[in-house]
Amino acid sequence: MKVGSGPFIAVSSSRLRPSPSIPLAGAAWTVQIQTMHVGVFYLMACVASITSAAGRETSPTPPVLPEAFTCNFTEYTAPLTAAPPLAHGMPEPPFKATRGFTYYDWSRKAMIEERYDYCVNVFPFGNDFPCTFFNVDGVSYLISFGKTQHLPPCCIFGEPWYPIRPDFLRASVDIAFEGSLPWDRQNASWFTTTTIPPPAGPFKYAFKEPLPSADSDERAVYSSFSFPGVEGWAIQNFFNVRNEAPSASVWELPDICVPPQNQSVPDCGFFNSHGGSTFRAPVGQSAFASMAEMHVA
Repeated sequence: MKVGSGPFIAVSSSRLRPSPSIPLAGAAWTVQIQTMHVGVFYLMACVASITSAAGRETSPTPPVLPEAFTCNFTEYTAPLTAAPPLAHGMPEPPFKATRGFTYYDWSRKAMIEERYDYCVNVFPFGNDFPCTFFNVDGVSYLISFGKTQHLPPCCIFGEPWYPIRPDFLRASVDIAFEGSLPWDRQNASWFTTTTIPPPAGPFKYAFKEPLPSADSDERAVYSSFSFPGVEGWAIQNFFNVRNEAPSASVWELPDICVPPQNQSVPDCGFFNSHGGSTFRAPVGQSAFASMAEMHVA
């Protein structure tokens, strides 16, 4: 395992944004955001180290996501001997890390996750290439920009595929409260899915405290999202959250995913979702296979 400390990899597609100059989070980390998953969200998440919840009379309710937002994230892949939650969302070295950015708009049923240094750690052939999961119009495109021999530059990862709904932690999965841990200069509450067993799960989410009340209109993006990957745990920490809808131009399908006339975008070959053959499932049963069950409008 190696620490991802090299320069950003520039993207040449005319419709994809260049990698922003965001430093990798490290020991002096002060702000955080998947994953999603959605994730991929792909995913999104939040939070830190754990204290017992035995003294609580009732468990807190996980917040609802904003209808639209953007945020930065740093995603770590670490061979952890113990599963998250982690204090401050930080694994011990050695680890790999990638910088990224998320766009989410539930009114469009659309979400984008860009990873600038490494792709998400779920593939049987490694992840040493930049990637973007571009989820629009019920289709998830995986864009690798020709940086790996194992995938087309753009392929269909899943169809139908939708981002997770804002209230998915209340409505779509069974959630257990794990406790509260330090996160930056405050604490975060950790929640774990109980319906996604290993090796694909569980999924873990952290939200900075204090949490909005269950009947409040206040929304929150998780600070951390964690799930098992091929080489350990993937830990996606989010920061610089902006509760505003991305511009309409963000959702235009990149030229790299627009096939020539009378041709179609190839299938990535993971889920047999678009007429392709399922010849390589990420992570065996796959975290993403489990995510697919959650990504339904």
